[in-house]
Amino acid sequence: MKLLFLLACCFIIGAQAFAQSSSDENAVRAVFQKMSDAWKAHDYGYTHDDILDENAVFINPVGVYFKSKAAITKVMQYVGVVRFKYEKPLQDSILSIRFLSPSSALVVHHSVAEIIQDFTMPGETNITKKGERDDNFQTYTLVNQNGTWRITSITATEVVKGLR
Repeated sequence: MKLLFLLACCFIIGAQAFAQSSSDENAVRAVFQKMSDAWKAHDYGYTHDDILDENAVFINPVGVYFKSKAAITKVMQYVGVVRFKYEKPLQDSILSIRFLSPSSALVVHHSVAEIIQDFTMPGETNITKKGERDDNFQTYTLVNQNGTWRITSITATEVVKGLR
C-alpha cells in the first residue's frame, strides 16, 4: 500500500513538472496565427520570420524532404507562386496542442482551401479544377528556445478526395 501511495505521489509530481502555463499555449497559438495571417494574405515568405528554427525539417504531402529554414522558405515561395495563389483559404484550425516537455510541443493542424482557378502543377499532367478543395492535415513539432517557440518539424498529409 505504501508503495502504491509513493508511486501515485511521484506520478502527480511528475505531471506537475511538465504542466504548461497558459502563456506557453498562447505563444504556440501566436506562431500559428502568424502563419495563418500570411497564408490568407498569400505571403509565402512568412518563413523568413522567427517562427521557423534554422534547422527545421519539412516533409510535404508527396514525401519530399526539405532540411533547413532556407530550403523550406524557398519551396513555400515556389509552391505559393505555382499553386497556392489559386486557392482561397476556408478553414485553418489547430486541432490539438500537446506539450511533450516544458520546452517542446506537438501540434495537429487542419487546413482547407477552395481552388479558385484551374491549374496544373509544373511537371504534372493532371488539372486541378476550380471549385475543388485542398484538404490537409499537418503535424508540427515546436521547441521553446530562450523563451521563443519555433517550428522545428512539419509533416503535411493531403486528405484523399472522396475518403473523408
